[in-house]
Amino acid sequence: MVNLVLVDLLVDEVHGADLGDERLNQRLIRIVERFGQSPNLTIPAATTSRAEMEADYRFFNNEKVSSHSPHYRSTLFWVASVRISAAKRC
Repeated sequence: MVNLVLVDLLVDEVHGADLGDERLNQRLIRIVERFGQSPNLTIPAATTSRAEMEADYRFFNNEKVSSHSPHYRSTLFWVASVRISAAKRC
C-alpha cells in the first residue's frame, strides 16, 4: 500500500529544487509523483507512453541533473531518515 503522505512529502521536498531549467524542475516533480506512488516499477512500467518514458530517460541523462547537487544530498538524507522512522514502527 502506498503511503500518500510520504508521496506528498517527497513532492514538497523536490518543489525547492533548482536544476537550472524550469522544464527539468517540472519533470522532477512528475517523476517523484509517479515513482512515489509505485516505487517498485521500472521507468518503462511506470510511464504511460513512449514519449514519457524517453523524457524520463533524458532527464536522468541530463548533465544538469547531478548527484553532486546540495538538494540531491539533502533529499537522500531525508529519505534515509524516513526509512529509519518507518522501520522503527514495524
